[in-house]
Amino acid sequence: MNVLVLTRLPVIDASSRQRVYQFQEILKTDYGINLSIDPFYPYEDFIEYRSGKLNVGRLAMLFLLRINKILKCGNYDLVWVLRGLAPIESPFLFNFIKRKKIPIIFEFDDAIYLGEKASRLRTKLTRSWDKIHKYVSKSDAIIVGNKILGTWAEKYNHRVFNIPTGVDMNDYPIKKKIDSDGVFTIGWIGSSSTAPNLELVLPAIEEFSKKRKVKFIVLGGLPMSFENENIEYKDIPWSLENQMEILQQFDVGIAPLYDTPFNKGKCAYKIIQYMATGLPVIASPVGIQKDIIKNFNNGYLASDPKEWVDAFFSLANSIDLRKKMGVSSRVAAEENYDLRILARQLSDTIKSVYRDKLLKEK
Repeated sequence: MNVLVLTRLPVIDASSRQRVYQFQEILKTDYGINLSIDPFYPYEDFIEYRSGKLNVGRLAMLFLLRINKILKCGNYDLVWVLRGLAPIESPFLFNFIKRKKIPIIFEFDDAIYLGEKASRLRTKLTRSWDKIHKYVSKSDAIIVGNKILGTWAEKYNHRVFNIPTGVDMNDYPIKKKIDSDGVFTIGWIGSSSTAPNLELVLPAIEEFSKKRKVKFIVLGGLPMSFENENIEYKDIPWSLENQMEILQQFDVGIAPLYDTPFNKGKCAYKIIQYMATGLPVIASPVGIQKDIIKNFNNGYLASDPKEWVDAFFSLANSIDLRKKMGVSSRVAAEENYDLRILARQLSDTIKSVYRDKLLKEK
């Protein structure tokens, strides 16, 4: 079975990597599903785009390449669209696929129906989410990353499959060494777009540091500074090569989130990474996070600075508690978010959509 996968961004993007690319090999070898993945922005162009150097001529060429790929969609058994067909959407592109009577799966893993924050002008000009409900209503099936997104999608399509974001557990070594030198390492992994959520937890870290030495590692965020000499701050650029090594340095992984409609739709990828590493987690009780984190089992849910500080002290004061919660985290990740479990769900979804479309066309 041959599937054309149309994404906006290449493998360096977390959404494209975790929702599509990581399944390419296992779907082929275990389930006979060949994914032909075509990002709108190839890697080099994506880097140029992110740095503001992608010129209009090249952008126009990328649109032509995307149109050319869609014109050849008849060579595939199914088309799988992640988040959209192009930065500036055109009904023509989607309707062309529909006219070919090829089954279409549309997938999204953020509340993009609300609109995404876009601070840069070029981002605002090359993003359009106002067609999202049309994609959802006209597709043969929808894949979402959590039940909150699914509830919205069900208003427009009766075939909605909830497949959470996951990781290849074999890629995540379990944290073995737990230091007892009195320095407690608080870690966060993310991107510049999600880094503003860290403002929620900074007062708690400052308060906690009055009695304990803290190492605060931010992987992939925005630069910050602390005048408190009890806080050793490390701002480390994220890369696919360094993330496993840096996660091993954390004593706890944190996931603060402002309680906004957009954040409620997030798929808790960073939490799953922490759990896969065997780390306890402290998270805001927002969206799916409050379902993944079980208080006093694999971590803590913290709603205000006092709860964050209390959670820090509980974990900092007990290596045994960190180990126990870390084991619970890893087990939950293996049972619910492992690549192999999710690949089976994805295979079943793709094949059922293809089969039902054939029956419908007869």
